[in-house]
Amino acid sequence: MSCSASLSFAGDNLDPDELRRVVPLKAKRWNRKGDLPRPSRSTSAPLRPARVGTCFFDSKPHVASDDINDHVRFLLGIVSEHVATLREIIEHRHLRWEIVCFFDIDAPNVDPKPFLRTDVLLFAERLGIQVVPSLA
Repeated sequence: MSCSASLSFAGDNLDPDELRRVVPLKAKRWNRKGDLPRPSRSTSAPLRPARVGTCFFDSKPHVASDDINDHVRFLLGIVSEHVATLREIIEHRHLRWEIVCFFDIDAPNVDPKPFLRTDVLLFAERLGIQVVPSLA
């Protein structure tokens, strides 16, 4: 099983530059509400403006482990170092934030939740951020 996690922010008033100045990671993707997506060679579909602003910071370039807890703990460490500033931005801009866990699981019907350890989930809860599993 391979895995990664993403620190994700979303909201109508999101300013990606503001978040990129605070989070000491390179953002994987970002846009303001109304921005057109970057063109892709893999699709010929018409480009539509973003319905909401988003900004994503990925653990994969920084964590080599196949243990999702290492990926989440890495992102929680970043959040904890900047939690006061991030909470201020989130409150001021009315943003949502979460850590999304991505799993590449070969077996069908596997629930990824048991892979997340209680101590990691409690750390996230103390910081006020939800950890959400997602099958990749």
